[in-house]
Amino acid sequence: MKKAIYLLIVLMIVGSFSLKAQDKSSTRAKASEKVWVIVNFIKDEAKADYLSWMNTHFFPALKNSKDPVIQKQYQCTRWLEPLRQNADKTWTYAFIMDPVVPNANYDIAFLLKQTYGEEKGGELAKQMESYFALPTIAYTLMQSKI
Repeated sequence: MKKAIYLLIVLMIVGSFSLKAQDKSSTRAKASEKVWVIVNFIKDEAKADYLSWMNTHFFPALKNSKDPVIQKQYQCTRWLEPLRQNADKTWTYAFIMDPVVPNANYDIAFLLKQTYGEEKGGELAKQMESYFALPTIAYTLMQSKI
């Protein structure tokens, strides 16, 4: 009986973790749908602040939004982190929107202002831009039929 209760508790704990993790494997673009790849180069001295900013402001704004369009955007977006520093001492981070949600607003300042209000959202957007070493590179691609 004790083993059964222990097993039930372990399953409940493990199950609660799996509910929080997002499975994004089913949200990939279908043939001919748009995919965006957004590449940001972060200053070496700003890396820790950038990561803190992303985890404190950006991701909570996405995760906690009640807007179904923003929830869909979050579901269809992956964030990639660098394995190592670039030769010029910057760090490359990338977002993949796979697929792009049609008619959705991907402007980060818009999301921040919607979440934190006009003034604070604008300040947070400027703060984010201060971490960039180079201009953002954006690619618009289409899912192939292969």
